[in-house]
Amino acid sequence: MRSIEVFRFILFALCCQGAQAAWLPQASPTSRFLNSVYFPVPNTGFIAGDSGTLLKTADGGNSWVPKNSGTARNLSSVYFVSVAEGYAVGDNGTVLYTGDGGENWIPRASNTTADLYSVCMPTAGIIYAAGSGGVIVKATNGGLLWTPDTVSPGITLRSVSFPPANPNFGYAVGPGVVLKTIDGANWTPQAVDSNGFFFSAHLLSASTGYLGGNKVYNTDNGGASWTNVTPNPIFLAWAVFAADGITAYAVGELGGIYRTGDAGLSWAPESSGTAEDLYSAFFTDANTGYAVGWNGTILKRTQAVAIRIESKDVRGRLYGGIIPPASISGWYDARGRLIRQVGRILR
Repeated sequence: MRSIEVFRFILFALCCQGAQAAWLPQASPTSRFLNSVYFPVPNTGFIAGDSGTLLKTADGGNSWVPKNSGTARNLSSVYFVSVAEGYAVGDNGTVLYTGDGGENWIPRASNTTADLYSVCMPTAGIIYAAGSGGVIVKATNGGLLWTPDTVSPGITLRSVSFPPANPNFGYAVGPGVVLKTIDGANWTPQAVDSNGFFFSAHLLSASTGYLGGNKVYNTDNGGASWTNVTPNPIFLAWAVFAADGITAYAVGELGGIYRTGDAGLSWAPESSGTAEDLYSAFFTDANTGYAVGWNGTILKRTQAVAIRIESKDVRGRLYGGIIPPASISGWYDARGRLIRQVGRILR
């Protein structure tokens, strides 16, 4: 009885320390490199990777199911405008379309042989993809006809981003180049950082956005000015994601993850539990997100503590327990460690 009472006291003390975030590995059905992750709604998400890899979850990342892409080419980016409709792009001008939530994928003629590294669909029917040779291809008729345009010859464009429901205002980035469009057709170089090797751009809105690479920049005025907000120590950020107006994440080399809660003024490192490079991140809210990368790595971030419960033991003394978010089935301490499975009585 004494050991049980001590256990209850320790659990209560841990609960009182407050909530902490935890990045937890998710079971991956592949060891292929995973290059892109996207969630059109909180529980349904998709991952694209090498050798034609496409994965889908319908339960918030608890399980991932491989889908037949119909190609063995590397897929670098995936994007959905709704739960049903999405695109994946990859090597040698590969463009794949699904209209049934990723169950079936149909190849579309992109009219380019450029390797495509990024796809963005700001609104239904209008899609952009960017890739090698400074190519950006655009479709305005639901992806049936794609028109290529070499907007930055000799430069590999690694990322293209438009804010939701704004198909005319966007950015494309690559090593030493940042391009902006205000009409969806003409792309103009921006003087951000000639030494910036950018691999990722994410526009939350027409005013707020981030660029990531060997440096991290952000803007709160639509790119009229960009501020260097690179985390310290500097690391290679393969991807940046703005979760809201003040919260953003950068993920990258050797499993590095940084979070800002003040629009880039300061960054805090978060333990990913892996040394694998992380190539892509997506957040369904400011605290819940996913990161993917080398060797089939899939990680999920959640808040470890959601609700504190107090009760009494047989001698009338208080003890505490916590219920984690619904996506985690268990009792956790404030460090995110599983104590006991949900459904078992804490005695």
